[in-house]
Amino acid sequence: MNLVANFLTAVAKTTVSVNCFFIWYKGDIPAELLKK
Repeated sequence: MNLVANFLTAVAKTTVSVNCFFIWYKGDIPAELLKK
């Protein structure tokens, strides 16, 4: 994969991790609020 693909993959994984963290931490934050 090229650098752009690696970067996008890392961003996607980070976004999923952040969404899961907020859902676990607050329990009431829908993932849609964190999407841009």
